[in-house]
Amino acid sequence: MKSRNKVLIVFSFITSLFTFTSPLVAEEVYFKNITCSAFDNTDELMSFAFWLDGYFSGTLKKQVINEKGIEFILEKTLAACQNNPKKAVFQIIHDLKSP
Repeated sequence: MKSRNKVLIVFSFITSLFTFTSPLVAEEVYFKNITCSAFDNTDELMSFAFWLDGYFSGTLKKQVINEKGIEFILEKTLAACQNNPKKAVFQIIHDLKSP
């Protein structure tokens, strides 16, 4: 039993040596400011728009998926982004989901 614990400790130590990385300096991006032009392709934009739809649903404590509503949001977001690539995706969806 003691031998097994030593093996686990050594394995953990060796694994940590290989997985240790120096802190990366990453630019923090405020998701509310991400513009349509920040996305390389439509799939990435639609994934982000879908996530934002879920974010808004969560803030409203809605736990039901409205397939037609999501399709509407995604179609309108894509159209808005094509017309104005500098607009924030968050703002587009916010406007669409506001009464």
